[in-house]
Amino acid sequence: MIVEKINKFLDSEGKTLSEYIRYDIEKLAGFAFQRQFIDERETKPGTLRLSSAGRCARKLAYGYFGYEPNGRVIDTRAKLTFFLGDLVELVITSLIKASGIKVMATGFNQITVGLDVDGVEIKGHPDGIVNHNGEFYLLEVKSLSSYDYDRFDKGEIDEGYIAQVNAYMESLGLDKCVFVVINKNNAVLAEQVVNKTSAIVEAVKANFKKVLMADKDNLPERVYKPDEKGFLPFHCHYCSYWKHCYPKAQEVLVRNRKKLKIEPKKGV
Repeated sequence: MIVEKINKFLDSEGKTLSEYIRYDIEKLAGFAFQRQFIDERETKPGTLRLSSAGRCARKLAYGYFGYEPNGRVIDTRAKLTFFLGDLVELVITSLIKASGIKVMATGFNQITVGLDVDGVEIKGHPDGIVNHNGEFYLLEVKSLSSYDYDRFDKGEIDEGYIAQVNAYMESLGLDKCVFVVINKNNAVLAEQVVNKTSAIVEAVKANFKKVLMADKDNLPERVYKPDEKGFLPFHCHYCSYWKHCYPKAQEVLVRNRKKLKIEPKKGV
């Protein structure tokens, strides 16, 4: 559907690229650089975004109610990762255009959509919309590690991504999404179409409702718990608020990797 046409375009002789697409790439790359490395990151309390639809409700609540981040910080490595992700999205969407596929609402023409959750509009910015033979698909572009790419190739897509695209599809009135992914390690492309699922849409709304119905002193229940050895899952270690959520957790080194652990005798 998409990957085949991109590969055909890249393999063709005498490729042409319109000045419009080239200009878009240059300007958007500069915009992405400024956003990641120059502008100050600001998380406004009282804000929820569709891009976080699949995240832990307790984590969302910490940000929503203005808790000071005290866990994982956005360091140099994270900024570079986000920037490379922006560039991947830019390159893939530009190649989609260049290969002759009808795609809209990308780049500077990206649109803002909203999902109504109990009278509160939660906004987001989808990657784009593809017109394939008169049928419209949500476009979602991702760069994946070899491990996640292999899972994707088997039809296994991260639950957070699935929640996110279902929220976008519901807000746009679309029923299908085409994922286009690239393997970070070898630049191989793949695609997969997923259908909107009403149960997932309702689960997304329910997750947001947990935040909207909470208050600063009564947060949603913890989603992740320590295992029998006291180790918390990686989701917690990547959270910006884990010291609020599990104040007695400690970082420990296990086989050259840091993990969060709570000593069983000390409780949580």
